[in-house]
Amino acid sequence: MTETKTDRAYAAFAALEDALHSARVAFKLDLSKLCHPHCPLPFDHYKTRIAYAYIGIMIVLFSLVTVLDLPRWPYWATLIGFTLVFWAAIRPLAERWIRKGIIAYVMDDPGRLERIWKYGGVALVASDGTTALAPTDDWQRFVLPKADRSR
Repeated sequence: MTETKTDRAYAAFAALEDALHSARVAFKLDLSKLCHPHCPLPFDHYKTRIAYAYIGIMIVLFSLVTVLDLPRWPYWATLIGFTLVFWAAIRPLAERWIRKGIIAYVMDDPGRLERIWKYGGVALVASDGTTALAPTDDWQRFVLPKADRSR
């Protein structure tokens, strides 16, 4: 009985799931590439939503300050404070949510992993430091045990 390409893909996907759960392999993601509009991931970029909310809040605050003829320093203090909070706390959280969402989406189906791997922006990093970089390396050969790699 010969092993088909689909069987090998499912075996490699199962091996990848096992390696991820046992922390032998981890994903390394390039968010600038994976959050690009042409990427096949169906994600609305959280950082973009947060940036639009930030701009909206600042416009509303500036409008209130202007219409109510309030002193300008509280507006600028709020702007600076919110900017610091955004860069120090909100942006890293948003990136963490995005990374978790991408990994969950990709690991839901082997076909999704194949599409994203062909697109690029993903790398698999083993605990010993070796990496498989998409799309140049073969992720299946990277995660399958050495005995199965020759197939």
